[in-house]
Amino acid sequence: MKKILIAAAFMLICTNIFAQLNWVKYSGNPIVDSTKDISATSSYAPYVLIDGSAYHMWYTRKTGTGRENIGYMTSTNGISWILVDSLVMMPSTVSTRFDFKKVGHGTVIKEGDTLKMWYWGGNTSSIAGIGFAWSLSGQNWTRVDGPGIGKSVIDQTIDGSGALAIATPCVIKDGSTYKMWYARAYLVGSKVIYRIGYATSSNGLNWTVVSGSGAIGSVIDIGASGKFDESMVFFPSVIKNGSQYQMWYAGYDSLAALREGYATSSDGISWTKVIGNSAKGSCLDSGGTSSVSLVGSVYKMWYSSLSPAGFAYATSGNITGMSQLKVSNVFNVYPNPSKGSFNLESERGETTGRIQVYNLTGQEVFNKTIIDNPNIESNLQKGLYFIVFTHENGTVFNRKIIIE
Repeated sequence: MKKILIAAAFMLICTNIFAQLNWVKYSGNPIVDSTKDISATSSYAPYVLIDGSAYHMWYTRKTGTGRENIGYMTSTNGISWILVDSLVMMPSTVSTRFDFKKVGHGTVIKEGDTLKMWYWGGNTSSIAGIGFAWSLSGQNWTRVDGPGIGKSVIDQTIDGSGALAIATPCVIKDGSTYKMWYARAYLVGSKVIYRIGYATSSNGLNWTVVSGSGAIGSVIDIGASGKFDESMVFFPSVIKNGSQYQMWYAGYDSLAALREGYATSSDGISWTKVIGNSAKGSCLDSGGTSSVSLVGSVYKMWYSSLSPAGFAYATSGNITGMSQLKVSNVFNVYPNPSKGSFNLESERGETTGRIQVYNLTGQEVFNKTIIDNPNIESNLQKGLYFIVFTHENGTVFNRKIIIE
């Protein structure tokens, strides 16, 4: 009975840890490089919508002219992408509109047969904001005038926090309510700092800002000194999984290194940051400006890759309950008990991914990415440990091991 209780307690500890989401980068990254859109000098902020078996990506592209626009790609598997049109959303030709010079950071949802996009647009430093458009094809978009400056749906005045600019929206529809998380830029001394704000709407056009507990009413504030997000937080990507809101967001540290963070919320307003296993508490130690979707039990992330430049892909198993922490029948660890050196064995030969080992207190004591190498050398002390192996396709295997 004592062994059963220890095992159950151990699984509960691991459940809390794994809710942080441990990402495995696709070994073939980047999945989109500069040869895919040769007329762009750079691209960033991919947003992926999965519609049945089809993947749709809208992304922001620069051309060296000082202007930005939105391009469009499609895929059947989320990895191999085809460029459909690099100019699906261009800056407006109307000089008084908020999006006269730049458009980007599109976030898209589908309602019935209609695709709805909220996007960032810029004209001058005082005329910029978030706009709205719709499409039936994903390629031809119709702008809808909003109540803000320059026909935006949210501008600095509507935001009301004193921000210099607002950008990087993410929108979901929760019941009958549209919910938006977006970035606010502030000048603090000589530095620009981004924080994340929140607003709701009944129609997608008229928005009400909801204050959070962070500085100037933000719902996600910058992190403490030494954290990956100590200087900026922006580019939120939010999904609702059951009753829980989950957010991935980009963070800058004091050296302007861009990493990905993770937070959870029960209401979309009060968020708890989850300390990840990557550098400075991040959940992904490279890139940023991501888009995340939950497909079955697998989270899929598309994000901007800095080296090499392009878009990259990562997956994470959805381990949120004890029932999912069962020992796999198709995955084995041997010898077990072990002296510290052990092998991974899978019936399907799945030995490329990330291995993590946790002790009975829930502390991660070993972490390594392996590529077709099932032989593991560790310096683990004697005791009982729990092994989690996340394959690059998102499949998660679990095993207990005893170190003698």
